[in-house]
Amino acid sequence: MQLIHLTILLSFLFPQKEKFKLIRNNPNKQSDCCFEKKIKPNKNIQYWEYREYDAFEDETQIIYKHGKKDRNIPCYKIKNGFYMSGHHFPAWHYIVYIDGDKIKLITTKDDFFNFIGEIDNLEEGLLCLMVIDEKDEFYIPINNSDIRKGSFRITKDEIIFNLLRDDPAILRDDVLYLQAQYRIRINRKTHKSVTKFIGDIE
Repeated sequence: MQLIHLTILLSFLFPQKEKFKLIRNNPNKQSDCCFEKKIKPNKNIQYWEYREYDAFEDETQIIYKHGKKDRNIPCYKIKNGFYMSGHHFPAWHYIVYIDGDKIKLITTKDDFFNFIGEIDNLEEGLLCLMVIDEKDEFYIPINNSDIRKGSFRITKDEIIFNLLRDDPAILRDDVLYLQAQYRIRINRKTHKSVTKFIGDIE
């Protein structure tokens, strides 16, 4: 009985850290393709859309929409957004939403972080990571099965990622290393991030 009491006491004094969970990155699964649907805005929003504007084609794609729309919302030819996709020509990501009698745009990083508010889940964390990682340096392999190459842990204050980056090839002990593991910590409230090199991976 005393041993049981001691075990319970130690669990309160020295709580175990939650283990890292694997991120599989399977683009064929709907749940791995549309992070935007897991956004929980920082305030009550009547209606909002997550959009991508292709400046070269002058086309707007609505990636996700939520709420009840009571008016038409035009397409905007924005010149920048909080994230840029596209290899040869820019495609700007932005959010448009109805706020009372006004239509408002979110095109900057700070406005995006304010819209998200505190990071509530993995998907919001991945979107914030996408915005922070301007050069798209970090990635998770397709159909990942290695926790070193793509995993996460959510604590009270942070969301923490283990990710890959292609670093210059390193020959060490007759082994050629092309990838490196990095740990990125993002504060859930301030969205400030810290990146740390963990080690080379064959």
